[in-house]
Amino acid sequence: MKIAVSSGPLPDDPDAVDGRLAAKVRELGFTGVGVHFGANAGLDPVQLDRRRCPRARAACAAYGVAIVRSWAFGASLAAPDGRAQIARLQEAVRVAADLGAPTVICGPGSHNPRGLYWPHPDNHAPDAREQLVAGLREAAKAAEHHGVAIALEPHVATALDTPERAREVIDAVGSPGVRVNLDPVNFVGDLRTLFDADALLHRVFGALADVAVSGHVKDVYAEERLVVHLSETVIGDGCFPIASYLQRFEQALPAGYLIVEHLPEELVAQAKAALDGLCTEHGIALR
Repeated sequence: MKIAVSSGPLPDDPDAVDGRLAAKVRELGFTGVGVHFGANAGLDPVQLDRRRCPRARAACAAYGVAIVRSWAFGASLAAPDGRAQIARLQEAVRVAADLGAPTVICGPGSHNPRGLYWPHPDNHAPDAREQLVAGLREAAKAAEHHGVAIALEPHVATALDTPERAREVIDAVGSPGVRVNLDPVNFVGDLRTLFDADALLHRVFGALADVAVSGHVKDVYAEERLVVHLSETVIGDGCFPIASYLQRFEQALPAGYLIVEHLPEELVAQAKAALDGLCTEHGIALR
């Protein structure tokens, strides 16, 4: 199993990626990174030209760190300006190719203008999935051209709210350029699912394992508050069956990257140590 990290020590500025950063990533025990360049600065993918991307790529490669994933630069295929969003995703695919990243992580977006993963009733309407399929078919042309996979990021608050629905969309698009990123915690939307997460893992891998290209690993717990509040937490501090997930992931994607995400830099080492311990305990070799 190969482990990567996103957020944490990774900067939003591509020009801040240098040997010192790459050395830190290796010291933490990671061989790959997922980048979100420009995430907090409104950077447009066209601003990442073919000079800036290779510099970041080379700085990482010098220390044996691969850029394994870039992002969709906030493209929302649920937004009203569909053509502009498709073009943005296509340009994001080009950036990934220039970075040497094999995948672009992309959620379906939301009808809620406040956030790409924020809830809205229209996210679950039949025409939301139709719009998503149509947009992905267009974006897939760029993905196939550049040899980069658009890795869909399902979530209970979006049109891809179940593993089965995510598979339906991928099959409807019908392109090798549109795959999925495994992130089972994103399908936890209620207490019954949280407390029977092994059943959820069975559904996730049954529906998506053969179209998956990467995965996220994180933990989740139920806060002791009214009514229901489910929150992510550092690996090992929640109640998700991480060990079962790791074993299934290793079996399904032995050469794939599992990516630690959504953690501040000061918690990344703790998460990596927890992963290392679980892998050792269950006989999973890290590469």
